[in-house]
Amino acid sequence: MAQQSPLTRTRTSSRHSGFTLLELLVVIMIIGLMANFMILSYPESSPDEIAETETRKLGHLVSLASQDALLRSRSIALHVTPDGYRFLVRGKDGIWAPSTDKLFVTRKLPESIGLELNTTSDEGQFISPDQETAQIIISASGEITPFKIRLIATNSNRYTELTGDFSGQLTVKAHTEQP
Repeated sequence: MAQQSPLTRTRTSSRHSGFTLLELLVVIMIIGLMANFMILSYPESSPDEIAETETRKLGHLVSLASQDALLRSRSIALHVTPDGYRFLVRGKDGIWAPSTDKLFVTRKLPESIGLELNTTSDEGQFISPDQETAQIIISASGEITPFKIRLIATNSNRYTELTGDFSGQLTVKAHTEQP
């Protein structure tokens, strides 16, 4: 029997160590499928949780719009519809038009969420607005039209309310009974 040189032995053993590309691709595919099943099995949020999340998101956007109005010395308005909201800016002609800023785009709420607006001090005056108007004005000096916006989860006895006062202070509260 002929003896192999140490160099030949090293080449032979190195060919069989490690994984092939096919084996790595199979393992990556299995990990991907497992991750996909885990994501699909994650429970969906309830309409109440969605309403609260959307209310907080709207509050943050109103706060950002207030800061933007101060920085750019321009007024911004919020127009609320029964199924969403949009931010408006006043053009040079004095007419309110939808904002072209990517942050303040028109937003639609999920179908399981309803929206009501009150800009008066009368608690019974919540409405489902439908006209294209500047309902809540965020001035360049930091003042905001006082308002209450309710996001109501359908088939639920809960709603979440975003309140803004004249000084620009915003609060979010969840309530357990229907208005």
